[in-house]
Amino acid sequence: MSSSKTIVVGVLTQFTAIWSASLTPYTQKKLGVSAKALLVSSIVGVAMMCVWGLVSLRTEREMYIAAVWFGLVSMVAQYLLYGLS
Repeated sequence: MSSSKTIVVGVLTQFTAIWSASLTPYTQKKLGVSAKALLVSSIVGVAMMCVWGLVSLRTEREMYIAAVWFGLVSMVAQYLLYGLS
């Protein structure tokens, strides 16, 4: 993967994380889920991504998917851990 594509992956992760943090309170209210349940699901999502990365992360397309996935689940955890909800 070229350096410009790596930069795109980094930026994509950050934009997805911002979008995820904006939607976390709405999702929490809409689904009626507690902060603890949302945090546990976020941790499970990160763990699944790590296993997927070790087992089958091979192509650039999968790298972009991993960047979006990481942005979604990591910001949910940070949002809840730092007490913004």
